[in-house]
Amino acid sequence: MSHTAVPEGASPTSAEHIRVLLKNARFCLPDAYVPEVIVAYGYVERLAARIHGGYPRGAEPAHVFDPRAFLPVPEACHG
Repeated sequence: MSHTAVPEGASPTSAEHIRVLLKNARFCLPDAYVPEVIVAYGYVERLAARIHGGYPRGAEPAHVFDPRAFLPVPEACHG
């Protein structure tokens, strides 16, 4: 169950705006497919709405991970 404000399959973006997006992206679709893309766009918007934002930079492991921590430690010379 989604906790987003976009109902399943519905898109708050107008069909005309989606047609403009398709034209600007130079998608050459037969007219029969355009209504399917318009419905699918609602699902894309729901997925995008679920992406969390506003986290601090350190919350992303890739920004704080230091692979050097896993390098072998040179053995100390005793002698």
